[in-house]
Amino acid sequence: RDDGKKRCEAVALLLRSAFRKNEFMCRDSEDSIVFLCRFMNALIQDGVGGDESSLELAKEVFVQILNDVFDDFDALLFAHENAVFYKNTAIVLNAFIEFERFYLSVAPSLKSASSERVSMTIKKDRKPITQKIRRNPDEIVL
Repeated sequence: RDDGKKRCEAVALLLRSAFRKNEFMCRDSEDSIVFLCRFMNALIQDGVGGDESSLELAKEVFVQILNDVFDDFDALLFAHENAVFYKNTAIVLNAFIEFERFYLSVAPSLKSASSERVSMTIKKDRKPITQKIRRNPDEIVL
């Protein structure tokens, strides 16, 4: 499995909490948006129940992991040509994330575009590949 930087950070935050991942019920990686949103929900519910450390951990999860991801995710979701229904979802997600940043006093991420998206843009702007003329090196006269 891919043990990238963000997954290792997410696992470290998960281990600091009282919650553990059930491998049989949850097949998502620790750095997937689905898992992190469920984890945040559990932390916030635990924090509303009186555990202040869960609320602090929820803020750390948002600041260290989710804040970097949501702007790119939201922009790609809104810009996709086949995402007719999900454009409205992207608008609601953007409003939710802005409120979360305001509530937690967190600045938007300054992360630049991922190298994969940059390379896809470069590939899109390239001229089409043309077949080069094959020459016999023996025909070249100096």
